[in-house]
Amino acid sequence: MPTTITVKRGTREKLERLKKERKAKSFDQLLADIAEKELGIPDSLFGKVKGIKENFEREHEERL
Repeated sequence: MPTTITVKRGTREKLERLKKERKAKSFDQLLADIAEKELGIPDSLFGKVKGIKENFEREHEERL
């Protein structure tokens, strides 16, 4: 579910610059990458397959 966050203009400009430099497809991707790096959280805790950076969801039946 998407959500909105409020940032100052200067912060947005910095994020725009980082997004271009890191070739991130979206602010969500940029912020997720920064958070994972800073927190040191392994990809496995986010349900990701090692080496694959795109999220995926299992079918409802697989979760039961």
